[in-house]
Amino acid sequence: MNRQRSFCKAEKVRQKLQNVVQELFMKIDLHLKTLTINIEKFLTFKVDLNSSGAKALIKQDDESQKSGFF
Repeated sequence: MNRQRSFCKAEKVRQKLQNVVQELFMKIDLHLKTLTINIEKFLTFKVDLNSSGAKALIKQDDESQKSGFF
């Protein structure tokens, strides 16, 4: 009887551990997806800054700051 109780307790612990590990992997997966999206947004933003229109706006802003207008 004790052996059966020990087995039941061990099985419950194993199931809890499995659930915790599964939840941990789901959270890691979610964070990695979020990180990937943020990196893609950042890279897209950097590409947009390198476009000719963005360069013209940056140059115009630099010139206005040099002349004293903010």
